Amino acid sequence: MSDREFLCLSGFIQALCGIKMPPIKKIMLEVRQQKWLCAPNILRSTTTACLLSR
Repeated sequence: MSDREFLCLSGFIQALCGIKMPPIKKIMLEVRQQKWLCAPNILRSTTTACLLSR
């Protein structure tokens, strides 16, 4: 996950849930998403859509 993708996803999490995701939590977020998603292309598509919406 690139820094830009992390910032996008952490901003989404904060806006949706009010949970702040500081940069030190990047690895934790990557690991959890790998567990949640079976197909790695889903994460890339979601992240790309998030970045394009800004």
